[in-house]
Amino acid sequence: SIFRSMTQTVPASAPAGNYTYWGHVGANPTAWSEDSFPFEKTAVDNSSSSPYQTWALTGWGDDAVSIETPSEYFLTQNYPNPFNPETTIEFGLKENSKVTLEVYNVMGQRVATLIDGYLDAGYQMVVWDASSQSSGVYFYKLHAGDFTSVKKCIIMK
Repeated sequence: SIFRSMTQTVPASAPAGNYTYWGHVGANPTAWSEDSFPFEKTAVDNSSSSPYQTWALTGWGDDAVSIETPSEYFLTQNYPNPFNPETTIEFGLKENSKVTLEVYNVMGQRVATLIDGYLDAGYQMVVWDASSQSSGVYFYKLHAGDFTSVKKCIIMK
């Protein structure tokens, strides 16, 4: 058993929205135990002089735990897909970046901006609530640093 009193800092500049915090114990890639809990960040504060703030994790021993960052940018397929009315989009940032994540309909019209701001390097996740959109095919586009990727998703009501 492992018992730790740990603190996860959520940067003030992190986008408002619903998140899921996952904890895994084990040697990568095998997790011996894992758990999660949802939380909501309700506001964004960009008043910091630095656009880069950290998701520091403290309480694991005496030192802060470094959180692994991906070696390259990536965008994954949303899940579930098809969905109604919410879906999760995950992506990775190899370095602190200005990020935009936008959703377009089949006519090329932007229907949602999910992220438009600076994010720290690491694994990221956003939940898109598409309850105001009609059934159909949509495309979500991630732009971060010199990386751009587009994926297709389907809303089925």
